[in-house]
Amino acid sequence: MIKWIRARHNWLIPIVVGVLALTIGVATRGAIASSEAAPDHCAQLYAPATSDYERCRFWDDPSLEGSIAGQAPAATSYADPQPVVFCAAETPPVQKTNGKTMISATSCAHPITCEWRASTGKYHCTNSSGASVNPPGRVCAENSNYACGATASQAPADPSVLIAPTTQTRPTDAQVPSQSAAPTPTSSVGTPSVDTLSPAVNLPTPTPGIPDPTATPTPTPSATATADPSDPTAQALQHAKALGLRIWLETDLVAAWQAGPAQLQAAAARLAQHAAAANVVGVKVAAELGLRGGFDNTAAGAEQIRTFLSDVSKVMRATLPPGRQIAVDVIVPELGCGQSQACVTAMRTGYPLLTLAEVETYVLTGNVDAVNLSSPLVKPFVDVYTKAGISQDRVLQQQWLALRQRNWDSKVPGLYIGARDIGLAHSGTTSTLTGAVAENAVKARVDQPLKTGVRHVVLWTWRQTWNDTDWRLTNRGDGQGLKSSGVWDALRTRKPLERTSVIFNPREFELSIAEDLKEIATVASTVYITAQ
Repeated sequence: MIKWIRARHNWLIPIVVGVLALTIGVATRGAIASSEAAPDHCAQLYAPATSDYERCRFWDDPSLEGSIAGQAPAATSYADPQPVVFCAAETPPVQKTNGKTMISATSCAHPITCEWRASTGKYHCTNSSGASVNPPGRVCAENSNYACGATASQAPADPSVLIAPTTQTRPTDAQVPSQSAAPTPTSSVGTPSVDTLSPAVNLPTPTPGIPDPTATPTPTPSATATADPSDPTAQALQHAKALGLRIWLETDLVAAWQAGPAQLQAAAARLAQHAAAANVVGVKVAAELGLRGGFDNTAAGAEQIRTFLSDVSKVMRATLPPGRQIAVDVIVPELGCGQSQACVTAMRTGYPLLTLAEVETYVLTGNVDAVNLSSPLVKPFVDVYTKAGISQDRVLQQQWLALRQRNWDSKVPGLYIGARDIGLAHSGTTSTLTGAVAENAVKARVDQPLKTGVRHVVLWTWRQTWNDTDWRLTNRGDGQGLKSSGVWDALRTRKPLERTSVIFNPREFELSIAEDLKEIATVASTVYITAQ
């Protein structure tokens, strides 16, 4: 986690803020009423209203119901939770970095190590002398996952620094951005329903009608000699650059690869023309790899996927401009199963290409630079979770906790891990999610993965027509204008974090390419532009 926090250019979120919220605040299911009850550490470190300050406050916010180390850790069957190490120094040591005061996590005077015991189902804490102690501060009162008692020594009252979960070697088993260009998600007709997420929290779910990512992509068109400036993709790239947006090209090369080397090379050449534009980070080459694309649903299909990634990686790295990255979307439904072995077995049996072990062979081999893990709350997986008695909020909690424990970015140094979600989009003109319901849905689908170590969240979709139904994140006005939705309003408050991406197809705009991208820039720092 520390490595992840430090990776982001000049905003080293101090350990005192960043990870403390993860284990104390987020781990507590709403026990702390609001972030205002906690000290504003961030004001001591950053100028108020700056992006650094806003990001710091996000990670310092303890109010989110979610899943991270310390929150119902027994929910995963893949490995015991990692130890959590607090620094309970009364007066934290400080150091100067780039003119800012930072907390030093390496010079803790009073480390407290809390380790998970399966026998009790709780974390048990010891000090540096090995004596049993309670965790510091409000942890005992607000987090039932820690063993606390009157006989244990009391730690200093202020848990000023949380050093972080320690790194452990994990058993070897087996994952940036978005929805696809050659088709985006498939769907049956209907409207997402609303399910209950935790106490008093509602979560939109993709029951019959939300896009179902199972269609076979069509081949990418052959390349032309130069990019046509009148092409919608080229126009979108221009406008996105002017707005300062980072750009990924959104496409799916499975069908081009299946059509043979010549078609794959032609598709790569066309994408390279667009990738040469300023602000382009790279190209996403597949969506929900293994769920769609016509691969055999057998061990042979898994080998086909590995060959696909190897071939595409070689061609794209030889064709794209230097420095451009390669990304894929993956989905691992068993990660949402937690301890339900019946659920795990059903997912592995029904979807052998999507097992954790197989997916890790796809994405941990160096063929991709970035990977987005998609929410598994889509057909056909929801029925399996329901049959196993797993609520949909629990599915998300278990997935993001399990992903964090896999330590993919330590297995492939530099691997960029994102999330992908289609559950905030609505069909028709107006979303039914408003006010607190919309805010809680964004907490579940955006905040939760971010607070468990994911680098960004890619949202489907600005607008897309699928199965004769329009899907969008905003509300469509009565005239030609747009009306902000509750979800869009909630996303706008997270813009300073620079962790949200939106998929945009320049061939399916609401007002115009320029106007639509300007509105997207009010919530997103990155855009995935469909390239055909």
